[in-house]
Amino acid sequence: MSGSFKCPKCGTTTWGQLKCCPQCGQSLDITCPDCGKSWRYMYAGEYKCCPQCGQSLDITCPDCGKSWRYMYAGGYCPDCGAKMSKEGRVKND
Repeated sequence: MSGSFKCPKCGTTTWGQLKCCPQCGQSLDITCPDCGKSWRYMYAGEYKCCPQCGQSLDITCPDCGKSWRYMYAGGYCPDCGAKMSKEGRVKND
């Protein structure tokens, strides 16, 4: 499979042509929380900032202080489970 990658939700191997995971239905598109630009999840590891507006895609958990990439966190801290939002985003210096 050319362009294969793991689903961010269930870990099933999938590929770039699919719009959602065939196993769990997770969308394979990511949307910037600031400008709304979408791109494929398979490129998520390559982007530290939104390719459209340049906004950092890192956020910090308000409870435990651990930093996560926005698209990997899914709205909740993978470490402690606290709700995360773009307001907790780490700004670029």
